[in-house]
Amino acid sequence: MSTVKASLSGTLLVLVAGCLPGHSAQAEEPPWSRPPAWLTAPQQATARPVSPEVAAVGLGAGSPRTHGTTSTGSDLIVGAASYTPPVPEYTGPTQHQAAYPAPLPTYSQGLPASSSQILQNQPVVASYTAPAIQPAPQIAAVAPATVVAPVPPPSAPQGKPLWEVGVIAGAAYTPDYPAADQNHGHYLPLPLVQYRGDIVRSDEKGLVRGRIFHTRDAELDVSLNGSFPTSSDDNKARVGMPDLDWMGEIGPRLQWTVARAARLAKVDVEIPVRAAFSTDFHSDFSYRGLVTEPEIAYQNSSFMDSGVALKVGLGTVFATEQLQDYFYQVDNQYATSGRPAYNADAGYMGTRLDLTMASELTPWVGVIGKFRTDFHQGAANEDSPLFKDDVSYTVGLALTMKLAKSKTQVSEAQ
Repeated sequence: MSTVKASLSGTLLVLVAGCLPGHSAQAEEPPWSRPPAWLTAPQQATARPVSPEVAAVGLGAGSPRTHGTTSTGSDLIVGAASYTPPVPEYTGPTQHQAAYPAPLPTYSQGLPASSSQILQNQPVVASYTAPAIQPAPQIAAVAPATVVAPVPPPSAPQGKPLWEVGVIAGAAYTPDYPAADQNHGHYLPLPLVQYRGDIVRSDEKGLVRGRIFHTRDAELDVSLNGSFPTSSDDNKARVGMPDLDWMGEIGPRLQWTVARAARLAKVDVEIPVRAAFSTDFHSDFSYRGLVTEPEIAYQNSSFMDSGVALKVGLGTVFATEQLQDYFYQVDNQYATSGRPAYNADAGYMGTRLDLTMASELTPWVGVIGKFRTDFHQGAANEDSPLFKDDVSYTVGLALTMKLAKSKTQVSEAQ
């Protein structure tokens, strides 16, 4: 005999029936009081697995109204299989709980048991408690889209005024002549005129020059160069000899760009050949021969994007005999016991390492710095009594101030 206790739709029904096979054929009992068929048919009493979803809505094996009983709290269910699903663990934020359905009620569902359990009257309790709704997975906040403007490619160097006028005030500490062992300071204010025409030019590359032709990587122009005068009375090696006047040089120069290291940097080879002249600006104006200074130079118009123009050059100096005589020859009339007569030769004068830096402090004010080292070892006239030092130094600093400039802009080829 088995006792089944069921609660269905709020009505409590207690059914007491014999469960042994010998009592299953009592016809006088009302049909509704007969035990379920599966109690009298052990061969069909194999328990069938029920998923948590089916159990959650009260469905067992067969009809939920006739093949299972439901109770609340701790009511005992006879002939039920036990199933406890795992409860997922989640500790995320709770801001999205509203997007999920309400928690399912706690319930117990009777499920079919095996025939051996029924015959031995061994109840198997199945209870399932729906897990509480866990917080929704964390949804990463999506930052509002940011519109990034495309970065334009590096632009070419900006143009410069066609002409600029102003003043330049400079100071330099220079050797009295090549291979001299004495230096003197010189101070000189000069008018500043810069003109960037197609042919006639006065700019950063030279005081005044005429550009004959130019391409992106080659240029041929006529350039100028010069040096300060030296008073023989202020130089021990030349006391009693004629002064060295202002020196000027003019001649063609070929500039060829052999490499470009970056957008604003390049490596140039420069080969100038100039005629040298000396003058005292009074009565003397003399030709002094030819000089050439082939040089390889690294140039960057904005070194490390600092706005500072940089040039580092390494070059050699060669001169004809006439220019070498001007510096190193000692005529018999100027010979002394400590300064024997000497006849100079043409050839190598020395090697120069030159560093020049320029920067615009404002669009109207700029500064230029220069440092040069001359190495005279192995020079053609190192035996001259006027050849005094193997190494000499030059330091210069200039301040430029522009007073007016053209509104017309011209492009500068790099």
